[in-house]
Amino acid sequence: MARLPVPGSDGGVWGQVLNEFLGVEHNADGTLKLRTAGTYLQATDYGVQFDGSTDDATALQAAIDAAIAAKKPLMLPPGTAIIGTTLTVNSAVTVIGAGREATTLKATASLNDYVITFNSGQNGVAIVGAHLCDFTIDGNSANESAGGGIKADGAVQCSFERLHFTSCYDWGLKLGPMPGGAFGHHNRVMQCLFDQGGLSAGFGGGVWTTSSDENWFISSDFEYLGGSSNPIGSNPIMFYDQAGLQHITGANFVAGLHNCIGVRVQNAKDTKIVACTFDGIAGDSVFIAGTRCMIVGNMFTSPGDNGSAAASGVHLEFNTHYNVITGNVLETAVNANKTRSLIREESTGGSGDNIITSNTLVTNAAATVALLESSGAATTIIRNNVGYTTESSGTATVLNGATSIAVTHNLSVTPALGNISVTPTNSLGSATKFWISGAGATQFTINVDVDPGATTATFAWTARR
Repeated sequence: MARLPVPGSDGGVWGQVLNEFLGVEHNADGTLKLRTAGTYLQATDYGVQFDGSTDDATALQAAIDAAIAAKKPLMLPPGTAIIGTTLTVNSAVTVIGAGREATTLKATASLNDYVITFNSGQNGVAIVGAHLCDFTIDGNSANESAGGGIKADGAVQCSFERLHFTSCYDWGLKLGPMPGGAFGHHNRVMQCLFDQGGLSAGFGGGVWTTSSDENWFISSDFEYLGGSSNPIGSNPIMFYDQAGLQHITGANFVAGLHNCIGVRVQNAKDTKIVACTFDGIAGDSVFIAGTRCMIVGNMFTSPGDNGSAAASGVHLEFNTHYNVITGNVLETAVNANKTRSLIREESTGGSGDNIITSNTLVTNAAATVALLESSGAATTIIRNNVGYTTESSGTATVLNGATSIAVTHNLSVTPALGNISVTPTNSLGSATKFWISGAGATQFTINVDVDPGATTATFAWTARR
């Protein structure tokens, strides 16, 4: 075992002992050995500078390839590495920075690509179990015309932890298909920050999932995103889900530019958005153009507050069915003309069969249309929402000398006549027939065929949406 010489002993072999000790970490010419014999590799052993000016892409690619071959983690030092060509991950690797705000990989001007790209190079072959954590990717969006942070096509059971994706031209993180088109899946995105995309001429978004499902997005922040281009429709998007079956849990979505949407689920199904906060999102906070999604236990404050057009908290459109919106708290913006509605279900494409129950709807400034907009589809269940009354009941009496009584129903929506029922509670006196008419925004009318006389005609009534 190599050791340092001991003063007062090792007579005649001092130099030999010292050389053996130094030889553990040094080559014969005095240069440091690559640390392949330890538990991890150091990127600095491969010539990276992280000085904020040197193009470190070639040296860092060599370090990544060595870590893959040695099946050992790669440690990145503090500082900023300029990336002049995209870094390729072709197999599982662990890359660990010195801290999210200590280590930065920054796209060089006109990289016009993602800083890191996953590519196994073989059809149907995934990259399984890669782990990237504790560094920042600066997409340098002001000097790019394409690209972003990490393009993790074919990622399976990979982890992205405590990463900061800032100023990305299109997307901070893309989770996409394997070569050949098979779905990626089961990845974890945890405690990441996606921000400062609002000045991008591109999409300026956070996450895009396409042909990659059953992924987890946990305790991450999406702030000040939304470039001047749109991936679909007329609004940029912070989180764009085209695959479905995502778990979006405990995330914060804040503000945004260019009327940016918080989460858009497009032609997909079974995504869950649970226990998230949407604060002052410029566009619709959640836009669902899909089926069987769950929006449960979230907080929506000030929809549209940072936008130029009134927006909604939850917006269902384009043939949406079997979605569940429940247990959420939604508040209109304090500023006037910012919030269109808190929940909006459109009839476009035949939407219906949705469940909108047990939400709390709070008015600060009045919504420009209504707290809750619905297409009126009979198959949608809207019940028990605080701040939006959909069921009411009471009694009403047609008095002696009258043949009708106007009843104030207290519903937040005009009921259909078929959803109003009345039941006599006495003999109706001289009257023999009764019916209802004139269902309006605030009242309906109970009629009898003749004056009931002194006994009057009393009815129990119920009205619902």
